[in-house]
Amino acid sequence: MRLALIESEKKNRLQSRSITGSTESVASTDSVGSVGSLGSVGSVGSLGSVGSLASTESLASTDATEENENGNQNGNDNDDNGEEETEEADEAEGANKMDGADPNNAATEYDEILEEVHESGYRIYELIFFKLVSLSANKMTYDDLKKVKRKNMHKLIGANLKSKVIGSHVFMKQITQGTILPFFNYVNIKNKLNNVNRKANYANPDLYVIIMRTTFNKKIKRPKDGLVTKSLIFKHNGDSISYWSIKNNNYHFTCDNKVIETKTIEEKASAFFYERTRTGHIHWGDETDYEGFQKMFNIGLITFINNNTKFFFSKNTFKDYPVYFLIYFYSGIHFEPGIHISLQNDREVYNSSYERTRIPPSFRQVPED
Repeated sequence: MRLALIESEKKNRLQSRSITGSTESVASTDSVGSVGSLGSVGSVGSLGSVGSLASTESLASTDATEENENGNQNGNDNDDNGEEETEEADEAEGANKMDGADPNNAATEYDEILEEVHESGYRIYELIFFKLVSLSANKMTYDDLKKVKRKNMHKLIGANLKSKVIGSHVFMKQITQGTILPFFNYVNIKNKLNNVNRKANYANPDLYVIIMRTTFNKKIKRPKDGLVTKSLIFKHNGDSISYWSIKNNNYHFTCDNKVIETKTIEEKASAFFYERTRTGHIHWGDETDYEGFQKMFNIGLITFINNNTKFFFSKNTFKDYPVYFLIYFYSGIHFEPGIHISLQNDREVYNSSYERTRIPPSFRQVPED
């Protein structure tokens, strides 16, 4: 009898919460429009225009702290306790969940990540499905957006999009269904990069990214042969930037949980620059940096390595730049200017750089790294 009363009371409480949540959702999306037009992919162009106008006209009003720029990183705060517990349980057992289990289905939305797999079925790539939402189009504020329940997010006006990332892509915080992330178009990211020392919010004030779902931590059956593919998730202490994502996606998810539009070469360069210069980055000195430095200043670098007979990232052509500077690299410690000492008529000659046509023959004989 006592158990029946408890169950009845619990049922009434959940029903009351459901009614309250439904009322909040209706209030926040009252002016959305017909269901048939919700989440239309065709609205991408108009969203881009809205973002550009809003970012130009409203930038002065977005001078919040840097922390606000990170958005609602922990998912939606307005879910029922029961629904939230269910979501957490789903994430916890995600490795045991199966998607795309029907081998007779000739094509699935996951096909593009199911071909390239490691041994034992570990996927190289993962997918992030998200919605780019305009506050003005939905006639709501950011606080209203945070109150929309996960189950109602598909009703918001916005462009349904996806990005493909390498399985080892690193995020500052785990992204799950309902996570809201700040969005940067070209104007926004330029303002951010031009004011790197200001703790202000340069994210787009109108556009936000909402995570609908991902393939992280899921088992997915490949239709053509029934192979069960698994998610390759691991952390590492090396370079956490995904150049592949910047190059191949129209929307790049940064390792500090922001989303940058990367459709054009200018946008891709800005995303790259942001990732390389953000506060707290732990690494500089890979081949991409090295080549970029030479091209930026139109000078060549001839870099000797301590206790090594090879050059550091050298093509040994010495034809790309008018002058080449000598660098000495103490492996794992630091770089410093290099000095080449040669004998000319019993006299020591010191050189720290050479014109392209005067590079010593001995340098050309050094094997490539």
